[in-house]
Amino acid sequence: MKAKKSRKTSLEKLASEIPDEKKKKPKRGISNIIRSVIHSILYLFYPALYSIRRSLTMISDMVISGVLWGVNAIITIFSAIARFLQGFMTSVSKKLGTLTPSHIKDRIQKLIIYSGITKTIEEIVGMTMIYAAAFAIVAFLSVYYLLAMSTTVAIAASIGAIILVVILMYTILTLLADRRTQSIEMVLPDILQMIAQNMSAGMTPYNALWVSARPEFGPFADEIQRAARDTLAGKPLSTALDEMKERVDSDKLKRAVRLMIQGMESGGELPTVLQEIAADMREEHNLEVQMRSETGGYAMFIMFALLIGAPLLLAVSITFISIFSQIFEEVGVSDLTEQMGMSGGSAPISMEKLSITPEFFRLYSVGVLGISAFFGSFLIGIVRTGRAKGGIKYIPVLISLAIVIFLGLCKLLTGFFGGMLS
Repeated sequence: MKAKKSRKTSLEKLASEIPDEKKKKPKRGISNIIRSVIHSILYLFYPALYSIRRSLTMISDMVISGVLWGVNAIITIFSAIARFLQGFMTSVSKKLGTLTPSHIKDRIQKLIIYSGITKTIEEIVGMTMIYAAAFAIVAFLSVYYLLAMSTTVAIAASIGAIILVVILMYTILTLLADRRTQSIEMVLPDILQMIAQNMSAGMTPYNALWVSARPEFGPFADEIQRAARDTLAGKPLSTALDEMKERVDSDKLKRAVRLMIQGMESGGELPTVLQEIAADMREEHNLEVQMRSETGGYAMFIMFALLIGAPLLLAVSITFISIFSQIFEEVGVSDLTEQMGMSGGSAPISMEKLSITPEFFRLYSVGVLGISAFFGSFLIGIVRTGRAKGGIKYIPVLISLAIVIFLGLCKLLTGFFGGMLS
C-alpha cells in the first residue's frame, strides 16, 4: 500500500510540473509575424522561382554549348584552310623549284645533304621563291605608300628584299651543315676508338660499326645505322662507308673512312690504324683549341674596329657636318665671307655651303658599317676557326651592334656639341 501511494504522489508531481498549454499561450511578436509572412510568400512563389532558375540554367547551358560548337567549327574551318594552303604551297613550291638552273640546284642539293634536311630541293627552292616574292611586294608597298618615296627606290627595295631572302636561305643551310659537321667531328675520335676496341675483342668490322651506333652520338649514329642498313640490303661495307662520307662535309671523316677502307682491303691491323687516327684527331682538336685561344686577341681587335672605331669616326664626322650646316644656315655663307674679308679687298678664304647633307651621310654611314661588319665577320671566322663559314653566325650580331652604337654615339655627340654651341 505504501509503495502504491508513493508511486501515485510521484506521478502527481510530474503532472503538476507539466505546463498547461491552455493557461500559458505563447505571445506572438512582430518578428514572428514577419517571419511567418515571409515563409508564406516563399512557399507560394517557390514553384515559380524554381522554374525560373531551371530556365536560366537551361539557357546558360545552351549558350555555352553554342559557343563551344562555334569555336570547334571555327577551328575545324581554319584547320581545313591551313591544310589546303599547306598542300597548295607545297605543290606550287615543287613546281617553282623545277625552274631553278641545274648548277644552282646541284650546289643547294649538297648543302641540303650536308645539313641533314629531309625535304627535297624543289620544296626548299620553291618556298624561297614564294617568300622572296612576298617580301618584295611588302617592301615595295611599304616604301612607295608608307614612306612616300619614288618608284625607283621602291623597286630597289624590292630587289634588295629578294636578295636578302636568298642570302638568308643560303646562310641557314650553311649554318645547319656546319653545325652538323662540328657535332660529328666532336664524337668521331670516340667512335673510332670504340670500333677499334670492338674489333680487338673479336667482332667483324660490320658488327663493330653497328654496335658503335649509340644514340648519344647524335647525327653520326644515324649515319652509321644508315650505312649498316645499306650493308644488310646487299651493298659492300666499303661502298656503304664511302657513301656515308659523301653525306657529311668533313675532311676528318673522309680521311678516317678512306684509311678504314684501305685497311680492310689490305688486311692490315685495322684496330691499330683506327686507334692512331683517333689519337691524331684528339691532338688536332687540342691544337685548334690552342690556336683559338692565341688568336683571340686578333679577333677582339677586329671587333673593336668594327664596333667602336668605325662608329666613333663616322659619328664625329656626321656631328661635324650637322654643326657646320646649322652654322651656315643661321649666319649665312655670304655674310660670313664678308666678315672675314679685309677692307677694300677680297676675303682670303672663300667659304661655300656644304654639298653633303647630314641625312645623306647618315645613310652612307649605315651602309658602310653594314658592309664592314659583313666582311669583318668572315675575317673573324677565318682567324678563329680557319674557315670563313665560321663567321657567318656573327654577321647579324655585328651589323646590329655597329648600327646601334653608331646611332647612340651620334645622339650623344650631337647633344654635347649642340649644347656647347648654343
